[in-house]
Amino acid sequence: MSRAVSAIEKKVPPPVLVGVLAVIIWVLPRATDPSSLLSPVGVALLVAGLGINAWPKELFRRVGTSVSPVQPELTSALIIHGPYRFTRNPMYLGYALALLGLSAWLAQPWGLLVVVFFVAYITRFQILPEERHLSSRFPTQYAVYCRAVRRWV
Repeated sequence: MSRAVSAIEKKVPPPVLVGVLAVIIWVLPRATDPSSLLSPVGVALLVAGLGINAWPKELFRRVGTSVSPVQPELTSALIIHGPYRFTRNPMYLGYALALLGLSAWLAQPWGLLVVVFFVAYITRFQILPEERHLSSRFPTQYAVYCRAVRRWV
């Protein structure tokens, strides 16, 4: 079983997963009219989430390290500034906020389950393998960083 689980680690690129989950949120039946009071909050969360997701990508580009979530072995630098001062996974946090925002914008309570699924899935199949790699690539620096900054928030 361990081998089968390892076979799916890092195989589904997070942007693809988020796209599929966003479609699921979109097609689920809505509880109320999307023009509810949650709509502006949802739009704000959606925009904030996408912004939080984009910021680290720009940092990766500036430092010249890989942003590929399916090839963590291409990582050449450990970034611990910017949003990484608050969360070890700002890109995934941004995606989770964007999905939460989409759910609120569409007044979609079932979308909360989709967000919970995303967090659980991305932690197990993306974040944990990335952490193993970073621990082996930057053993001392990453251990200190992990003690100082939480995985999510």
